[in-house]
Amino acid sequence: MDRKKVLYIALMVVLVALLLFGQWYKRPLGLDELVPDVDARSVSLTVTFYPEEGETDGAQQRTRTLTAEEDDWQTLWQQLSSLEFRRPPTNLIQQFLPASESKKEKAPKTQSYACLLTVSDGTDTEVLTLVCRDSWSYDTPGQRSPITCYVTDQTQCGAVLESLWDLAAPAA
Repeated sequence: MDRKKVLYIALMVVLVALLLFGQWYKRPLGLDELVPDVDARSVSLTVTFYPEEGETDGAQQRTRTLTAEEDDWQTLWQQLSSLEFRRPPTNLIQQFLPASESKKEKAPKTQSYACLLTVSDGTDTEVLTLVCRDSWSYDTPGQRSPITCYVTDQTQCGAVLESLWDLAAPAA
């Protein structure tokens, strides 16, 4: 074979390998597979409800902290564990780019919930931050920037966010 054919074959092999890796990387993952080293002992839950399209003024917010010893803990962890996430392969590139943060709060395009979960290991050390806005992202210690992920079942995600809203309600 001449040198050009070998080069084209090698290039095709590399492209197929990248394509297969991208498909493997974006497969659906549960929370325990997404961040397997998380030893969750406490969760700080903040849920914001945006009642009107494009408005942040009428937003309502509920905050609650749960520990593993509380009754609602199991409900919360089951709800979160029932979600499946997909990571876009572009995350791999974003991890090498400088982190950029937008401090300005943007209103969602439709009536929706936003959710911030901060998971700690019981020693006030944050081991996972999970944010839901128009898309989900998660952050663990040592990461350069939050990693974007998408929920595979939007209907289930909506039901989970509504139940988290109810769970974050102040105890009566």
